[in-house]
Amino acid sequence: MALESTTGSEANTFLEIGYPVLDHIEVYISPGNGSQTALVLSDKQPFYDRPILHRNFVLPITLAPLKKAEVYLRVKTASSMQVPLTLWNQAS
Repeated sequence: MALESTTGSEANTFLEIGYPVLDHIEVYISPGNGSQTALVLSDKQPFYDRPILHRNFVLPITLAPLKKAEVYLRVKTASSMQVPLTLWNQAS
C-alpha cells in the first residue's frame, strides 16, 4: 500500500491490523529515502514485545513531509485469514 504525506511537516501515523490472531506478520516500510524498516508481529510473541500495547497489532509509521512511503505486508497463519487495516493519525 502506498501512503503519502500531503503536509509540510512530518506526520506520525499508526497502522492497525484489526485481527489479532494472525500467526506471523512481516511488515516492511520503505519511507522513500532508500532505507527500509522491517517489523515482525505474531500472536505467539509476548504482548509486551509489541511496538504499541494494544489488543490489535498497531505499529507507528512516520511519514516525511510531502513524500510517499510504501508499506508491504506478508501474513502467514494456520487459521482463517483476515487483514483489516486502519490508518490512524496521532491525535486519534
